[in-house]
Amino acid sequence: MANSPRNLVIKASERLNLPADVTAGVSRVELTGSSRLSVENHRGVGAFGPEFMELLTAQGPIAVRGRGLSLLLMNQRELVVVGQIDSVTLPQGQDG
Repeated sequence: MANSPRNLVIKASERLNLPADVTAGVSRVELTGSSRLSVENHRGVGAFGPEFMELLTAQGPIAVRGRGLSLLLMNQRELVVVGQIDSVTLPQGQDG
């Protein structure tokens, strides 16, 4: 649909010079080295442990595997996982 709510948000974002991913609710994932993972626009945590975390997003769950994993920060906008991160599996159809 040309005038779907998502398309209208994207067009408004472009006119206001705002990042479309932020205004459209798309999650932004940033891995820094192998010890810090930041997820913006998340929907919470589905599973939590020192070796596995499941982070919920509108696009689907993000699986994080490693050692000594913990949440450094979690608020409405962003969450940050720290520890030895061995792998991050994004929802299908997501680009890194």
